[in-house]
Formats: sequence, structure tokens, C-alpha cells
Amino acid sequence: MDHNGRPPRSQPPMLPGLPLIGSMFDFKSNRLAFLQRAVMSHEDMVAFRLGRLGAVLLNDAALINQVLMSTGQSISYNRPGGEGTLSRLFGAGMLYRDGASQRQYRKKIGSLFQHRAVGRHASTVAALADEAQRRWRDGSTIELYRELTDLTFDIFTRTLLAADAQDLSEIRDGIQFVYEQLILDNTRLLRPPAWLPTPRRARFEQKLHRLRAAIERLIHEARGSAANDDDLLSMLVRYQDDQGVRLTTPQIRDDLIVFLLAGHETTSVSLCWAFYLLMLHPDTYRRLQEELLHVLKGRAPELNDLRSLELNLKIVKEALRLYPVSIIKRWATQDVSFRDYWVPSNTLILICPYLLHRRSKYFVDPDQFKPDRFNAEAERSLPCSAYIPFGDGPRACIGSQFALLESQIILATLAQNVTFELTPGQRVEPDGNSISLRPVNGIRARVRRRDISAAGDAPSLQAR
Repeated sequence: MDHNGRPPRSQPPMLPGLPLIGSMFDFKSNRLAFLQRAVMSHEDMVAFRLGRLGAVLLNDAALINQVLMSTGQSISYNRPGGEGTLSRLFGAGMLYRDGASQRQYRKKIGSLFQHRAVGRHASTVAALADEAQRRWRDGSTIELYRELTDLTFDIFTRTLLAADAQDLSEIRDGIQFVYEQLILDNTRLLRPPAWLPTPRRARFEQKLHRLRAAIERLIHEARGSAANDDDLLSMLVRYQDDQGVRLTTPQIRDDLIVFLLAGHETTSVSLCWAFYLLMLHPDTYRRLQEELLHVLKGRAPELNDLRSLELNLKIVKEALRLYPVSIIKRWATQDVSFRDYWVPSNTLILICPYLLHRRSKYFVDPDQFKPDRFNAEAERSLPCSAYIPFGDGPRACIGSQFALLESQIILATLAQNVTFELTPGQRVEPDGNSISLRPVNGIRARVRRRDISAAGDAPSLQAR
């Protein structure tokens, strides 16, 4: 042991950096590209500095599992002695808290997102997806990211807020604005001090105020309703902990904003990449459509159909493997040991599922689109935390079941009715500074409508 009582282990391999700022400039310029370069020489673990802050990137399933499954005092979701941008903006909610109260909250609210519960919304998801595809004319060109983001926002508001998206335009605009500002924050090398007013900060605060006010109006309406609805908003309004304490309006408001920020954006982006990959692999696209024809025979997908749509699910999972969220953050609140290395307290711990999912250590031909890799035997053989599109452990995405069900139904509904063709002359790449890895300039696709009327009755659906 050394004089601090620390085991005689070394620090992780360190990337060279510039004086004072370390690797901050490269990290802010394109976070994903920087992390890709970082693991070229040190695949499992590498450290670097972001100004005065120490950071370490983990890219090994066992080390990642150690972090994500931690329930002890050495690793925290929140920065010790400080707050990140999201927790500063939405920290009144329970999702950005640590400790027993947060775990109790997740357990109760999580029941809303279990498979049996989200199954009640399957017909609504199918109906809204059907309405969306019926608007696309044969031969027209659409921007997939925008269309799918609109669709998933409609689904989220209808199923989890019991509201019509057309009545929530202020919330939609506010969510989009906040998300764009968070991406900009990821690219800024220097930030003005919090006490200094700037035009950009004033505009942000104005938008945030309007967004909060619109959400609070929904909360007040739900509090005044006698209905015993099973949507997310109603459940949050009724929620009380083991001591009978209910959530405050700011707590509900901030959690709803976080759900909205994460809930529809990540699903729409993964579906966008799924269709992009299918356009690049037309044979797989045709196989999927043959499966849909065999199982559905032209009708809308229902919950019980999903178990028979095996390729459909494999495509969803493979898209999530190749284009998952870009970053997961944790903080070392004490000195932490990782194999032969130790990481000091107050170090930022980074996990990049995009890099992890593309390691040949865990996946054969990791950069290739091969949905059939997701068979039962292969999935069972994966090490813990080698595939983490929704994170892992006690802080895993609370809405993962809903996202998977929603993605399967949307993919099946759209692919059954439409064949997309990639329009030529566009450069498609992920935004390395966005959490969701959305396509930088969107993805333009030409619509080729399919005649499935001969396969069986294909009634027009109406969302309930």
C-alpha cells in the first residue's frame, strides 16, 4: 500500500494532450471520432485530460459491467460536488438522483414500461405508423429522420401522456430546441461563467421557461382529473413513496422533459439507421418483406405477431448494435481499481457503446450489418455488458421494453407498405457530438409503395 492506503497499481495508459486543455479541443470537435482514435492503441482502457478534469474511457465488457452494475459508494451517476448540464436543468426530477429513493421510484414507475404494460399500446403504435406511411406518395422523396422523429413524438404523447401531439406544438418545439442546445454545448470549448448573461443564454432560458410552463399546465390538468388513467403522466401524478410523500410539480415536470428528450429521439434515430442499413442491403430488405407477408398477410401487426417476426426483431437489434447511443457517463467518487490500474476520485468514466459493439472480441465481422447474428445461442454466449444499447444495471434505460416494442411495430408497419430507396449524392454519417448518433444531414429516401392488397385485407387503421 502507498502512503494514501492505495494498492500499488499504476494509472491507465494516458493519451498525450496539449498544455492546460489536454484533449479538450479534439473531444469537443467530434467526440465520437476522438474516442475512435483513442482506442486504436489502447483498446480496453485509456485515460486523457479534458482541461483540469481527468477522464477514462472503458471499452471492455467486464470493466463496463463493473461500472454499470455498481450500487456502492465508489461510482456515481452524478458528478461529486457539482452538476452536469442535464442535472442542472432537470435535477428537480427523480431520474437524476442517486440513492434509495431513486431506486424505489424507478421500481414503481418502471412497471409502466414492462412488456405486459406497454403491450396495451401496440395497436395505437401500429395505427399511428400506418397513418404516417399513408401520407407518403409513391415516387416522393422524404427525409427519414424528420418523418420518424415526428412519428415517435406522436406515439410518445398519445401513449404516455394521453394527449394529441397537435395540441403540444409548444412542447415539441421546446424539446427540439433544448436538444439542439445540448448538442451545441458538447462542441463548445469554452463556456461563459454561469453568472454572465448572454443573448444565447437568454434565448435558452426563455424557451426553457415556456417548455416548463406548458408541461406544468398538463400536470395541473392531470391533477384535476378524476380519471384513473394508466399513462405516464397520470401515474406520476398519483405516485407516492413508502412514506406516502407525493411528487412535486417541478419533480414531475423535469422527469417528463427527460422522458421526452430521450424517449422519442433515440427510437426514431435507431429506426432511421435500420432503414438506411436495409437500403444498403436490399436482399435483407426483401427477406424482411417476405416474412411480413407470410405472417401478417397485409394486415397491421399486433402484439402477438411479434414473436413470429424473428427477422424484424433481429434487424432492430442489429441497428441498435451498430448505432446505439454514443456515450454513457459515470463518476468515480472514490479511488477505483480496474484490474491492474487505479482511477482517482472525481474522474469522469466514459463508456461508448458504439465502440464496444464494434469489437471483434465480441462480434464476428463487427462493422458488417448481419442481423442473423442475433440468434438465441449467440446472444446467450455474449459476455455481460458486451451489448448495451439501453445501458445496463440499476441505471439501465427505464423505457427499453417500450422502445423495443415500438421499434418492432413501426419497422414492420412501414416495411410492409413501403420500400425506401436511398437517393444518390448524399453523405450519410452519424453526428459524433449527439447522444443519439442521429444522421448529421438526415437521410433522404425515395418512396416506393407496395401493393399488399392481394395478400389479405389491409384496413385503414384509426389511432385510438
